[in-house]
Parts: sequence; structure tokens; C-alpha cells
Amino acid sequence: MSSQTFKCELELGIPRISKHIQGGNSSVYKGHLPNGMTLAIKKYEGDKIRVDRMLTRELESIQFLRSFGIQNVPEIIEIQHELGLITYLWIEGKEPYANSQSMDELIDFCISLKELHSYGSSFDNSIDAVFSTIEIESQISNRIQNLEEIYSSAEVNILCSNIRERLCKHAESNKSVEFANKTFSVSDLGTHNMINSNSKFYFIDFEFFGMDSVDKMVGDFILHPKNKFDHNNVRRFIDTISKNFEWDSTELMRILPLLTLKWALIAFARTFKEESLKGVGRIHDVNINKSIGTQYLEYFDLAGYVGAKNSFQSFCSFKGSIGQP
Repeated sequence: MSSQTFKCELELGIPRISKHIQGGNSSVYKGHLPNGMTLAIKKYEGDKIRVDRMLTRELESIQFLRSFGIQNVPEIIEIQHELGLITYLWIEGKEPYANSQSMDELIDFCISLKELHSYGSSFDNSIDAVFSTIEIESQISNRIQNLEEIYSSAEVNILCSNIRERLCKHAESNKSVEFANKTFSVSDLGTHNMINSNSKFYFIDFEFFGMDSVDKMVGDFILHPKNKFDHNNVRRFIDTISKNFEWDSTELMRILPLLTLKWALIAFARTFKEESLKGVGRIHDVNINKSIGTQYLEYFDLAGYVGAKNSFQSFCSFKGSIGQP
């Protein structure tokens, strides 16, 4: 995007664009104003309803966190709702390594959010929040139906039938469970949404922020395809959350298989969308097999998420072991 594109969009002036970062739900542009100010111009992608929802949630989330003294989040400078734009002060830095220091920061941030909830602060539920196994089963069923409707083919129908069969078997063998332990959750937790700026760590991307169950927060962290923390750090995260949130980590056994099916569907939907944008007229087995959604199903089928004494294996660790002796 050139500076000319923003000529009538920013009240601050005409920025010179020097960098473009493409994300899963938005594009971020590094812009420079004549007065020396450096901006992060975030433009959301998708239909108007989706863009409005994400922009509004990000705006309200950051305002909420800053109002309670949490400063290691972006500073909002300007908002353009009609254009799907939100502008921040640029945070110079880079994505941190998935190491012990990053894990310390991540845990501290989760505890800060937990304390906000403990003080009685209120905020809307996160996008796709889950407080029972029935709720996530419903979300999975809806995603299966959407996949069938949007990418209808014999191969997709067979895939969806196989996922639906896994869902039914799990539901039949497990009682419905309510998740009472709640917290404020980023819902997209990991180093991919962190910036290390001169040893100060910032958290970014809050379009899915809100109230959620601790079970889903931890489960999503374990299953996120960009979570590259080693086993020791994953175990430390689970143990520390369990201690500080007074939460029993064995409850993951009840939700992790279901979340795995949901992540598989998210991955398949993204792959199929990308293939469709390339001009693929129909989804075939080759498109299905190339998606990491297939690996999520392997993770589910081989019980890769559980080792000795509930030693949960992250999806990234499991994925990296496929094909290894």
C-alpha cells in the first residue's frame, strides 16, 4: 500500500509506508509521518460485519486493559470504523523466541488478566468462548455444516462425515461437563502475538479477547499451530496456571479432544479458502491431505495429546514428530 492510498484516510496526515506485515485476519503497515511519528496501521480483512466485530472488540479490549493500568499493549492513536482501520504507535522490536523468558512474560500476563477478573471487572465473552462441553460440541457441529455448505464435494462430505463420527463417539463416551473456572483470555496466546522491544514485552492482537473458561484458554494454547514452546515450558505453563487459578489440569482430558476437532476444522476451512482463491474449482483429497487439519485428526486419533501422568504434548511438538523414528 502506498502513502497515496492513505491520503484521505488518516486524520494525522499522509504516512509513508515502509513495511507490510500480512496476518491471518488483518494487514499491518508501518507508516512514517512528516513530524517523525511512526505508526502501525492495522486494516482488518473480511466482510463488513466481521471487520466491524473485530475492530470494535480490539478497540474495547485495549481501552479496557489500559483503564486498569495494563500498559504493555498497543497505544491507540486513531480509528476509522468505516474503513476498518485502527492506528497505533509503532512498537519497534521483534517476535520473541519461544523460551523461558517469553514464557515468564506470558504467564505473568495471564495472571494479570486473572486478577482483573478476580477484582470483579466485567467484559463480554471472548469470540467462541466455551463454558461447557455441550457448547463446544455445538460449535464443532456448526463448523462441520459450514464446511459442507461452502465447499461441497464428495471428498469434503466424506471428511465431514468422519469428523462428525469422531464427535459422536466422544460425546457418547463422555458426560457433559460445565467449566466453572473463568478468566479474561486473549484467545490467541503465544509469541506470534508478542513483541520484544528492548527487553520489554508487549502483547498485540485483541480482536478475540474476552471472558472464557480456563480450560479453553489452556487447551487453545497447547493446540495452537504457532506455539513452539518446548515440552518443559508447556508443562510449566500448565502447572503454573493450575496453581494460580486453582484449576485442576486433569480437566484438559475433557476438553482437549473436542478442541482438537475444532482446530482441525479451522485449519481445513483456511486451507480450502486459500485453494479456492487460487482458482481451484473443487476440493479434492489432495487439498485435504495438504492441510494441517489432517494432522490435527492424527493428533486426535493417536491420543498424541497425552503421555505419562497427563504430560500433555503440544500440537506443534506432535506435528514435528510425524515421520520421525
